Amino acid sequence: EFFIDSKLESVNIGVDEKGYIVSIIAPGESARNSTAEVVDLQGAFVYPGFEDAHNHPARRSRTLHEIDLRNKKVTWNDVRALIVEELKEKDIQEWIVCHGWQPDVWGEITQKDLDELSTNRGIFLIHSSYHAGLINSFGLTLLKNKGIKLEHEAGAVHEDDFEIAENATAPGTAIYFQTIKEYLQKFAALGITAVHDMYVANINCSSSSNSNRYNFSSGYPTHLATYAS
Repeated sequence: EFFIDSKLESVNIGVDEKGYIVSIIAPGESARNSTAEVVDLQGAFVYPGFEDAHNHPARRSRTLHEIDLRNKKVTWNDVRALIVEELKEKDIQEWIVCHGWQPDVWGEITQKDLDELSTNRGIFLIHSSYHAGLINSFGLTLLKNKGIKLEHEAGAVHEDDFEIAENATAPGTAIYFQTIKEYLQKFAALGITAVHDMYVANINCSSSSNSNRYNFSSGYPTHLATYAS
């Protein structure tokens, strides 16, 4: 279905090998390429992809590599079991990061609860708002040894200190570039063909100068305009 002169018409659409519309064949007209493959969309609409002008795929893609409990109905016991499993499976150098901390659902979780899970691995709970988090005692020691000092209350961090902790616990560049691709595939499946991310400082591009523009579009399913801040 396509709008022609403000009227909804059933038409044939010519698409090239990259998926771009190259011609619109009005009712009664014949296709220019008689050998082209014909696909019957059965009255479906064809429309340009959506553009998401404010998102953070570079930051949120890490959820594909870490524990992602956003919008999931789980108890603290469920979360504990998942963290224990991650402690067994992941390299001892890796942080155990859990996204989607819901205090109103999980109950009151404290640094002591995290310390009971591990005294030699960093654990970071990220609040579902992405403005706060909770770090275990050993995690704070790891950050301090790297020269990162946070203002916190028994491991609880907020706003700027949360962002510092989020960046410091991020996975490596290789993992990020893979998960960004997977994350964008999810966007593409929803019809979102362009995504803008104005903050990718946590991709560990420390060797690059500020304000450099990173082009992740090559080989990716959507156009992603990103900027390091």
